[in-house]
Amino acid sequence: MKNRRKKPGVKLTRAQKKKLEELTRQAKADGRHPNSAQKTIPYLSMYKDGLCRVTENYYTMSLLFGDMNYDLEDEAEQLGIFGGWCSFYSYFDCAVHVQMTGINSENDPEAFARALAVLEREFNSIVNALRKDERYGLLLSSRKTLAACCHAMPDCAFDGSSAQEYGFRADTKAYSYMIRCNPTQGNYNFYIYAYDRAKLDKVLEMQKEQMQKCEVPVYLYPRTYAQKHGEMEEYRMSRQANIACRDAIDRAIREHHHDNVLSRKAVQNVVGQYGFDRTLYVLAVTVVDKNWDGRISQNNKNWAKMQPVYADVDELGQEKNQAFVARSHPGLVDLFLRETRRAKEANLEKNTPALAKCKREKER
Repeated sequence: MKNRRKKPGVKLTRAQKKKLEELTRQAKADGRHPNSAQKTIPYLSMYKDGLCRVTENYYTMSLLFGDMNYDLEDEAEQLGIFGGWCSFYSYFDCAVHVQMTGINSENDPEAFARALAVLEREFNSIVNALRKDERYGLLLSSRKTLAACCHAMPDCAFDGSSAQEYGFRADTKAYSYMIRCNPTQGNYNFYIYAYDRAKLDKVLEMQKEQMQKCEVPVYLYPRTYAQKHGEMEEYRMSRQANIACRDAIDRAIREHHHDNVLSRKAVQNVVGQYGFDRTLYVLAVTVVDKNWDGRISQNNKNWAKMQPVYADVDELGQEKNQAFVARSHPGLVDLFLRETRRAKEANLEKNTPALAKCKREKER
């Protein structure tokens, strides 16, 4: 066994020790010696309007305001307001730090303080588990482990404001913690948001119902356009609906294709839920992505080229539209598209008598 020599410690001279003791006494005497965690927070200056200058180029401000409209609305409207605040919170990119605390004015302050204490304990336990517990992949142990965990779960990826990010959810009895990770070096890598679990579930259910009723408009433009024009929320909602529509198409083909025959119910089910516009858009993206595949008819390929399908490429050169490309057999997708186009044409003739009359005259 090799003997390792200990590195000699740094020794202070008598003059240095005396100077250090004098500085310590002065700090304690003038009150600059921090006696709480809050007093250890560094900042340059605090202005009268509440603006805090933390560093040369970094400022922060806290705002307190109330909204009596929330108390006066019924439960459905309150959930809508809550959903709006969630969307507003998600609007800020990773370069902006925003923290919100919503307090109902009718709540007992003491009860709120107790609930906040529970939230604080849970929050600390979750963060520590993500840092130290191997069952959770040591997510917060380092940027390397965070990136490894994220890349191992590509289904959790979503479009951030400047790069691809990953989202996870951890539930306790009372709260839901939405974990947002960005493994890209040079950005803030980790955010965690706490929500009332019951209210969050209701809001998510409302959003799911909106997508199922096809109340989300089809957003045609790429992420770069959405960022430039402040339309990231519309982009994300439409993208989620596109993925859900893709899943519905795959499920309809799987359930209604028997003995080499695709039942009309397959198209009816998907169009009834997502409408012609979104269904045909997802199918157009699928055909454009599989333009090389000979199992898709040239007629459908020519039709897809005429549709408003824009490339949506991320920073790594990956086509983001591939997230909602149908995964069924290309020949069955081709058949499904042909039947969907026929159904839309029949629907137009039914709702447009002049068009139907013109078609009959051409057939003569």
